[in-house]
Amino acid sequence: MTWTGELECSELSELLSKVVELTEEEVEELGNVIMAIHPHGRQVARFPQFLKLIKRITDDNLLNVNESANTILRREQVRKQRTETWQSSKAETKKVRKEAAKHDGEHAE
Repeated sequence: MTWTGELECSELSELLSKVVELTEEEVEELGNVIMAIHPHGRQVARFPQFLKLIKRITDDNLLNVNESANTILRREQVRKQRTETWQSSKAETKKVRKEAAKHDGEHAE
């Protein structure tokens, strides 16, 4: 971001690339949408135009951003579920080992 408080099209496309891969044509389309939203037809966005841009992108599903975002969310949910399962399994293993050690200690006496 520049110190003017404006996001240029290249910066906005970089930001969106975290969610969706953009072709040259799609970057050009993004630039056209930014110009359409900007009150003076410039290819930059301040915060109010950024909000309008994101609303338009999601409302119109431009660049297939909604499907891409849903795919990312599903992957994240699966990753989270696997992590929780792994942590639960690890805790259960620790509990079983502790009980076994306690049991072994009782029989050693």
